[in-house]
Amino acid sequence: NVNDAMTALFGDPVIAKGTGVEVKTSQLDEVVAAIRAKAMAQGQNLSDAQLTQYKVMALSDLIATQLLMQKATAADKANGQKEADDQIDKIIKQFGSQDALDLQLKASGKTMAQLREQAIKAGTTSAVLIRELNAAPTVAEMKKYYEDHPADFEQPEKVHVRHILLLTVDPKTRTPLPDDQIAAKRKQINELLKRARAGEDFAKLATEYSEDPGSKDDGGELPPFSRGQMMPEFEAAAFGLTTNGISDVVTTAYGFHIIKFLGKTPAKKLEYSEVADNLKDYLTLQNLKKLAPAYVEKLKKAAKVEILDPDLKAASEAAEAAAAAAPAADAMPAGQ
Repeated sequence: NVNDAMTALFGDPVIAKGTGVEVKTSQLDEVVAAIRAKAMAQGQNLSDAQLTQYKVMALSDLIATQLLMQKATAADKANGQKEADDQIDKIIKQFGSQDALDLQLKASGKTMAQLREQAIKAGTTSAVLIRELNAAPTVAEMKKYYEDHPADFEQPEKVHVRHILLLTVDPKTRTPLPDDQIAAKRKQINELLKRARAGEDFAKLATEYSEDPGSKDDGGELPPFSRGQMMPEFEAAAFGLTTNGISDVVTTAYGFHIIKFLGKTPAKKLEYSEVADNLKDYLTLQNLKKLAPAYVEKLKKAAKVEILDPDLKAASEAAEAAAAAAPAADAMPAGQ
């Protein structure tokens, strides 16, 4: 580990301190290494200026975390623990299994214990802020927002279909297959269309012939989708179908499809009870964005926090001056 080697050579200098606050070089290096690894995984090479910007933000977060953890009550800590458990369950689901997550963590030089500790701190500091700033909205505020923003709670029309896909590209490289293979697939899809229209069981045909790994085992069934989620040709054909209809052959960048209509859900406004939890989270977050920066700044002043590294101190001061001069943008995200 490069960080450990550097620490052995140069010690682990404190780069920021204040009452109850002490951030060491190794703590900042750990965060910055994770940011660097993520950027590299996405094929980005961070410039020195970008890296300094990330360092300033990471240092500010580390200081804020220590200040807020000092204010955590037993209830805040319990909330933080619950929030962390929920978060980690979601992450495991996302990766498919604990083993898959462990592999990913190993690749980024992190352990499960570090991930959990990070999640608990994030959940706890969030709970402290919500309590201290009284950021959770009242039911009256939530209902008012729901009534005043009807477009945010519109659920668009959705269509539900099965499909059979014959690929005309290599699934790994996305490069087109040779012309003779594409011609053979075209012939095969025309045959399958005849069989489906003659009344053969569409789900059975999909399970047997479809080359869409995500849906073939479910008889080609896709989750209901709204406009803007699928390839334009596929979407146009799917939304154009009516009861039990079967599309003509649809050609997309992936290959040849046949689509069978299962049903449509008309557009509707979601009930308040269906959106209350998400709405509470959204409004709490909006309140925190407005109130938290000034509150954390006040805590830093009260704790007489100083940045001891001269370069980081100068960069932090420049970032604060720029933030103070910028108008606060507060855009609403579309939909839920």
